[in-house]
Amino acid sequence: MPEFYKSSNKLPISALVAIPVAFAVVSSVLGVIYAMGIWYCPIIYVNALICFAWAGLTAALAGRAIKATNGRFPFAVGLLALVGALVGYYVHWCVWLTFVIKSIDVGSRSLSGLKISLDPEAFLNFFLNPADSRDFVVAIHERGLWALGKGKTLVNGTFLTVVWGIEILIYAITTLVYACSTAGEPFSEAGNRWFDKTLFKNNEFKAPDDPEENRAVARNIMNGDLGYFLEAPLVTDKSENAFSLEIFSLPSSPVAYATVKGAVQGKKKSETRQYADLVTKMAVSGDLADRIVQRTR
Repeated sequence: MPEFYKSSNKLPISALVAIPVAFAVVSSVLGVIYAMGIWYCPIIYVNALICFAWAGLTAALAGRAIKATNGRFPFAVGLLALVGALVGYYVHWCVWLTFVIKSIDVGSRSLSGLKISLDPEAFLNFFLNPADSRDFVVAIHERGLWALGKGKTLVNGTFLTVVWGIEILIYAITTLVYACSTAGEPFSEAGNRWFDKTLFKNNEFKAPDDPEENRAVARNIMNGDLGYFLEAPLVTDKSENAFSLEIFSLPSSPVAYATVKGAVQGKKKSETRQYADLVTKMAVSGDLADRIVQRTR
């Protein structure tokens, strides 16, 4: 039976400080930009895209602290990252509320109300007085601030709760998933370093066309045999079924780890390519992994 990578769940002291601080700083800076973006462009669909960008960029930049401090306890790293990210989320809200308080009034958003600047004094008041921030948010929730549709009906109450709920879920889930997955990547305890990751994103390996042969290859992969990838042709047409491969390796290491997904194209070329995990971070021969990597270089 194949073996799989298991995290050591070790968390250096430096990670306890660096990870939340990094996420707090990065998310705060980007949170100011996000607040400006959704204020000057109050279109819910565009705001959702901006929120995804904010969450993803925060995770990508601040996530470097995870690797830098060798934080390899996925659950703890995820919580630390979330704590830091929520600090930035609170900063974002305080910035957004300073824009609101400078507008004409809650429930009215005229052009003159949009052309405002960040007031440091108002920001500090909201930041240092969470109760004031809460009361103001409650007022916005009750009366609304922006409108949808030609009727210009102000969005408030339950609908506004759903919008805000989706926003924080996007942000929190993105942070948790990225932080936990990064901390869970293979790490060499003996060498005190992370394994190098090679993702064959643009060089997928063609899967057999025959269903029976395809299933046989998949079974061999799940049993720990990656020999198929030494000779399998590379995909030239994205409409073909394929195997997606990700390898974690170190120079001269006898062990490497591989993640293999089966890629299936929908009946129509316009349909999204679907991926299904076959094995995740499975231990394989380091020599075999190196030979596979060399094929696409």
